[in-house]
Amino acid sequence: MKFQLTTDSKINDFITIFKNIKNLVALVNLIIKDDSIYIQGMDSSHICLLEILLKDSWFDLFESDNVVLGINSEMLYNVVEKWKPGYNITVNSDDNDYLTICFEADEMLTKTYNIQLIDIDSETLNVPEEDYDLDLVIKSNVFKDVISEISTFDDTINFLCTLKKINLKADGDMGNVDIEIKDNDIIEYAAALEDGDVVDIDYGVINLKEACDFYKLNTEVNVHITNDKPIKINYNIMGCENSYVRLFVAPKIKDE
Repeated sequence: MKFQLTTDSKINDFITIFKNIKNLVALVNLIIKDDSIYIQGMDSSHICLLEILLKDSWFDLFESDNVVLGINSEMLYNVVEKWKPGYNITVNSDDNDYLTICFEADEMLTKTYNIQLIDIDSETLNVPEEDYDLDLVIKSNVFKDVISEISTFDDTINFLCTLKKINLKADGDMGNVDIEIKDNDIIEYAAALEDGDVVDIDYGVINLKEACDFYKLNTEVNVHITNDKPIKINYNIMGCENSYVRLFVAPKIKDE
């Protein structure tokens, strides 16, 4: 197995992915297929499911042996974050013991790191495609800022959405906040609702903030919501069709 990235923007995306994986999942399997790398993981609270697909066309070199490589995600990030502009990154594994990461460039030091591979006993869940009541495409930095601002008031964010309005709210001991997302921040909005229908659902702030930390992957984020179901937050990888980072965050149970 071997893959290589030579473009700074792609390498930065690769680093962003593993920087934020480590905040969610300590140990992950890299499932190397003929045409892609697939990663799936669940946070320790079993509230957030992470799903990543990187197609072979995204890489500048991609050679697959159809293997599953278990890694410590923090250790991998600790290596790739040492990258500096001008370096290529080559990742390979010729045996079942180590994942090798090499930084190479003309007139620069060649750096080679070996990370111990781990046997991880984890089941890959089948994540079916579903239809949602609300499909929202919004600027990723705007969505991140809204979640961050609301998080200062409470550990729960309420989504209150109708056919024509999207409001995010929090009500804490020291105050409350209500932010309406306006048309100029919305790129696309589709609602399978009738007049009078309401989507009213709560999510944990920490989980949504962790999902928003992937915002650098794309200037846009797709958000999908249905009452009583996990919110789906999807970042398409720029420059590569059908590559993505997806997060599914389970809703909180409302107090009676």
